[in-house]
Amino acid sequence: MLSDGQRFTPAMLATQQNHFASDGLLTKWCLIRLSQFTRSRVQGKQIIIVMALDIIRQQKDKIGEPLPIDVRGPTFVQQIKATPTLSRNSQLNKVSGKPTTKGFNTTKSMKGGHTITPISDLSPYARDWTVKARIDQKSDIRSWSNSKGSGQLFSLVMMDETKSIKATAFKNEVDKFYDLLQEGRVYYISAAKVVPAKKQFSKIDNDYEVILADSTIIEECHDDSNMPEIDQAYTPLANLQDLSKDQLCNVLGVVAEVDDLQKISVKKAQRMVSKRGLIIVDRSGFSCRVTLWGKVAEEFEAQPNPVVSFRSLKVDDFNGRSLSYQGGSSRMSIDPDLEEAHALRGWFDAVGASQTFQACQGVSASRGTSSGLDRTELMSIADVKNNNVGMSETAYFTVKLRILYTIKAKRETTFCYPSCPGEDCKKKVILDGGKWRCAKCDGIWNQPLYRYVTTVGAADHHDTAWFSVFDDIGQEIFDMSAGEFQNLQNVDEEAFARQSKVPQSKQYYFKCKAEENVVNSQSRVRYTILKAFPLDYKTEMKMLVKMMDETYNQ
Repeated sequence: MLSDGQRFTPAMLATQQNHFASDGLLTKWCLIRLSQFTRSRVQGKQIIIVMALDIIRQQKDKIGEPLPIDVRGPTFVQQIKATPTLSRNSQLNKVSGKPTTKGFNTTKSMKGGHTITPISDLSPYARDWTVKARIDQKSDIRSWSNSKGSGQLFSLVMMDETKSIKATAFKNEVDKFYDLLQEGRVYYISAAKVVPAKKQFSKIDNDYEVILADSTIIEECHDDSNMPEIDQAYTPLANLQDLSKDQLCNVLGVVAEVDDLQKISVKKAQRMVSKRGLIIVDRSGFSCRVTLWGKVAEEFEAQPNPVVSFRSLKVDDFNGRSLSYQGGSSRMSIDPDLEEAHALRGWFDAVGASQTFQACQGVSASRGTSSGLDRTELMSIADVKNNNVGMSETAYFTVKLRILYTIKAKRETTFCYPSCPGEDCKKKVILDGGKWRCAKCDGIWNQPLYRYVTTVGAADHHDTAWFSVFDDIGQEIFDMSAGEFQNLQNVDEEAFARQSKVPQSKQYYFKCKAEENVVNSQSRVRYTILKAFPLDYKTEMKMLVKMMDETYNQ
């Protein structure tokens, strides 16, 4: 039950908020702030579904003498004349107390005249909703096959002024909706299914996604007022270093080099995939590799040095900074009829063709500082373990930890492996006749390149856990390469013992991956460190001051 001191009403926690109850934080009479909620009818009763909340403080006494809520009588909000009455789909601006959903009115064009629901309010608990949204991205039709069957699908990203959300259509709905839905246009969409988002297949900042069903109603809207425009701005190649890994961006460049088509084996899909690399340049004086995949790579044909517009490429950190074409969302246009493209063409013909370009570099995927960290992703180890993060599907999380345990200072300790020094190859090599041979690329080397593969134990203020560490992270926390550390182990045991303790008590923010691992027929979760952010103490102090201000000002 929830009460504002005058009325009380039944409420229910959304699934992602259940940890407040299981962790004992949500207690009787405690004071909370609802930052996101919706109303729904469950078993014939209207209840509040709590989507997001903050615990203000714990207390032992009840506030006021609340009565059962009566939807026909005056409400607490109505008694305070200075506070406006809001529709159930409005959101309150925390500063002004005014509705932020000014563009969400009732539409008469759809059957029944439904009230427009903001995308930010969509959840599995929402009923009878209709969204007005612009199609930001639409994928090609793709085939799928698994143990449950096979078919075709396409996905799209739709947005309004509050949020974006991914939508997917399968089988018969592909034929029904693919030609109807066009990028850039605005539609009324209703009677679709809202489900928890599968984060491993989507980079959209939304906890939910939409499945288009046979009952789904889609009608084009010719009034695009209050609808955000599609981002058409291009990022200069020189600025790619400022973008984070996996972020999407648009770029416009001249193709300076085109690699031959390659076929590579994808283990997860157990099939061969086509791949082609391009080197593009622009007026910022930088060059960048763009990797095309599948059908796009096979069909790429152009005159020498074409101007190419790319939309929604994924930023990668391979060999500094690179870009990858995503089959589901990326778009490519060769020699587009755009003012920027014509200007770039003229610059390249006059100056760029003879210019030397600098390859894009970025912050390493495994390193950085805490000043650029997204603290909304922070979890404790206890939260990770109690919520079984990674058990059913691969998941990612960020933790603030202090390293406690590292390599045992013994001569027989194994913490690295001899790898192939060849480009794009990290396969373990075997000593054969005084030479090191790679079974993957058939390379033969005088010396291998040693890479870290070890584990460390780390803890926060609640719990401890063991994490797998690979080469980039190993170099960061041990302050030397695996080869140097290996040599130290062989020639100076005391120095090796001292160096093995270097990471202990170091504190980092770790970006980690959790995935299920079966060992001896037993299933457990394996944690791997992907990125290490040493603490930026200036930023840490600012965050602490901000937290104290927020606490004392409540």
